[in-house]
Amino acid sequence: MFGLPKHCVWEAREYFNYSNDDLSELRKFIVDTYYNAFVRHRIQDEMLTGDYRQRKVIVNGKVRDWRSLVWNDFHMEERDGLQVIEIRPDDEYDLIITMSNWELERLWKEACH
Repeated sequence: MFGLPKHCVWEAREYFNYSNDDLSELRKFIVDTYYNAFVRHRIQDEMLTGDYRQRKVIVNGKVRDWRSLVWNDFHMEERDGLQVIEIRPDDEYDLIITMSNWELERLWKEACH
């Protein structure tokens, strides 16, 4: 669903009260982040398609303030992929989603079709 791993969808809904609309916006943010961090430099795309490290959206009246942490070194065995954290109004944060490079590549391929 939404191209995100099922366990990520379940956790976002169960622990952070994400709706389908929230997950749809989160997916767009992750796809944009993946493109900018992993693909853009390989195809010599000199245009930056927006700020891929952070995004603030309003979905169904609730503000979602996301930041991404990206590890795009394919030779790092301990850490690869992407994490998205949400900054709460009290300046604390929650880890919303963690995806490996493999999961990101799969999401990218699904998004291209």
